[in-house]
Amino acid sequence: MEVREALAISPHVPLMMTDARHRDQVKQVLVNVVEHAMVMLRGERGRGAPAPVG
Repeated sequence: MEVREALAISPHVPLMMTDARHRDQVKQVLVNVVEHAMVMLRGERGRGAPAPVG
C-alpha cells in the first residue's frame, strides 16, 4: 500500500519522502515546504483573499 493511500492524503497535498537522520535532506524538505506555502499564499491573494495580519 502506498503512503498516500495508507494515510488518506489528498492528491493535491504534496508528499515528500526523506530520511530524518540526514540533516541535509531534512533541510531541503523544509525549504520545499516553505516554497510550497509561499506559492499557495500567492495563489490565494490572486483570488482576492485578504493578506495575513502580523
